[in-house]
Amino acid sequence: MPPPKNASHQVNLQYQQFQLLSSKSGEGACLNLRGKQKSVNDVVINYVPSKTGFKDRSGNNQQPLNYTNTQSLKKIKKAIRFKGGNSYIETPVNEIGYDYTVFFEVNPSTNNPADAVLFSSSKSVVKLKQLNTGELGFSRDGYDFNFNYSVPENVWTKIAISGDNKGTSLYVNGVFVERLEGTMQTFKNTKDKMATVQTLFFPLKYIGAPVNSFNGAIASIVVFNKVLTPEFIKTL
Repeated sequence: MPPPKNASHQVNLQYQQFQLLSSKSGEGACLNLRGKQKSVNDVVINYVPSKTGFKDRSGNNQQPLNYTNTQSLKKIKKAIRFKGGNSYIETPVNEIGYDYTVFFEVNPSTNNPADAVLFSSSKSVVKLKQLNTGELGFSRDGYDFNFNYSVPENVWTKIAISGDNKGTSLYVNGVFVERLEGTMQTFKNTKDKMATVQTLFFPLKYIGAPVNSFNGAIASIVVFNKVLTPEFIKTL
């Protein structure tokens, strides 16, 4: 006997069976909601500066797509200079989701404005100076977060940011600085509190930005598709 019209189709599964099947299910075509990036190894991008710009040494052929108002530097240290305002390098990778580590060497010029941008995409922004704090931070989904750290001007600094589904960690020159995870947001004149998830899909569409890019130089960028150990980060 055929089922009645408009009848819903139901399948009864034990929870363990459901877990097994869901772990084997991928996303729909053309979707990448988890921000996963395919790679021949743990390195998704390895940008090394050259006379003509960044060259990708990762083996994934993630060469930059476009350079706008940037300059290759050769004196003392090879790097790419960003000039503020509309100054960026466009890459073929929009973002990377959990788990990841992004390492870069940066030398900001003097007097960068508030909200000066280091990395950006349509979904999130990593800022040299978050709002009026003067501290390194990131913004996404209408939320603004900052680490308790200001990047010094006119000096090279090695920065590593790692993220998972619980929070985001910062290392400077191989030393752990802070982890943003699970802070409680309070509301004025009330006792109410709300947990804030301090996670980040790291933006990679633009190094710099079409608007309010930072002024300074970046010497190298390496993107890993895993959270590196503190011991390994010390070697970068």
